[in-house]
Amino acid sequence: MVGIIVVVYLAIGFGSVILDIEISASFNRGLACGIYAWYACTANIAYYLKEIKGNNGWYPFKLQL
Repeated sequence: MVGIIVVVYLAIGFGSVILDIEISASFNRGLACGIYAWYACTANIAYYLKEIKGNNGWYPFKLQL
């Protein structure tokens, strides 16, 4: 998950340099809020799997309804 975030930020950074555009602070803030929400949802799923399902695995996207 961290690797995906690093790739997204690098792609946006290199894209802005290559295209010679400036990324606004509000865009960065919105992207950060989206990433925080993604982390929060992942933590909620991992907690649910651990406490309710009894699955202590490392992969939090293994949700089987």
